[in-house]
Amino acid sequence: MYQEHFNFQRKPFEQLPDPAFLFLTDQHDEALTRMQFALAINDSFMIITGEVGSGKTTLVRKMLEEMPADHTLAFITHTRVTDIELLQSILVEFGVRPFDMGKIELLTELKRFVELQHAESKRVVIIVDEAQNLGIDTLEELRLLTCLDSVEEKALNIILIGQPQLSKLIDSEDLEQLRQRCRLRFHLHRLSEKQSGLYIQHRMKIAMGKDTSIFDALAERLVYESARGVPRLMNTLCDTALMMACLADKQEVGKAEIDEALTELGWSVADTGSFPVYTDSESGIRQSAALTLVKDNQEIGDYDLQESSYIIGRAEDCSIYIDSKYLSRHHALLSRVGSEWTIADLRSTNGVRVNGKRIQVQALGNGDVIAIGLHQLMFRLIEHPSIPVGLETGSFSAEELAETFVIIDEKVIGGSED
Repeated sequence: MYQEHFNFQRKPFEQLPDPAFLFLTDQHDEALTRMQFALAINDSFMIITGEVGSGKTTLVRKMLEEMPADHTLAFITHTRVTDIELLQSILVEFGVRPFDMGKIELLTELKRFVELQHAESKRVVIIVDEAQNLGIDTLEELRLLTCLDSVEEKALNIILIGQPQLSKLIDSEDLEQLRQRCRLRFHLHRLSEKQSGLYIQHRMKIAMGKDTSIFDALAERLVYESARGVPRLMNTLCDTALMMACLADKQEVGKAEIDEALTELGWSVADTGSFPVYTDSESGIRQSAALTLVKDNQEIGDYDLQESSYIIGRAEDCSIYIDSKYLSRHHALLSRVGSEWTIADLRSTNGVRVNGKRIQVQALGNGDVIAIGLHQLMFRLIEHPSIPVGLETGSFSAEELAETFVIIDEKVIGGSED
């Protein structure tokens, strides 16, 4: 609708990964260089992590565009799979029909394929996107694949792409051998305020074919504050703001259009600070939040909310993934503003309900029940005593306390539906 209004050659803020819009910050450029370097030196493993919407998949697709012709690629995007299903997916990518094979046959066939490629002076590359969804056993199976090489020169490279939970998995004791194989690890951080402004300007330039500013400086700053430097959230907000400007027959986007877009989306300007470690300086009580995923009165997932925002939906890249046809791909946004949590409907088809009432945006309290499709998310607040008696007047810095006292009773995000 607004494409003609602004004379765009293409929509500037589509959600699908498109290398044509790739905005290379210093860290994205470094990540791309590291991936290319890992392939050049024939390293067995590389890991790239980043929050939802930080540009990981777009970065990978850019690398694929520049991949040499002597590399044979398997790009795996569906990762809610068993080790056997993963092996099948890899072989399917290589043009093999593996569905009547057992595990030993699958491994034998993959080894044969790698050897044939090596005989033709080709390297095999396996890229696994959304790798945080893989279980420990499946990740260990990937490590064992790098032991299939029967030639002196390594012929198989594996690149794992995932959300921050992937790093926690890799650092677990059960994956020590895999971790030792990973010499190259890189984490993509959120964009800074300056980078966010340049990101918006870059996408507008690509869409218009010329260097023209539609978002004023205040609008760019509000986008940064509201989306917290996450490119995917920035795309959603900017796309909606352009629609608001079009409906008002305006040629520029300012504060009014951003405010209208925030209202339309049910978002708030978020606190970009870190989660407060202590909520009560006198009692030393630390408060955290968690969700329990329930279907048919059965608990099927538990989520410790350590980040400031989570996208809930049935798309593989959602930070809280729910495999159900009754959910939209990106159904709801769970976010923290200061020490308070809110849930917002992202224009889903079937809506979001809190305690039985359909909402657009709703602050959450301890014990609230969020209904999405046939699933319920039970929200709860947890208090953790975390300052030992006698240390209240000590001279420890926040950094020293964080390094000395570690709470270990929390669970890692990664619930899945049976």
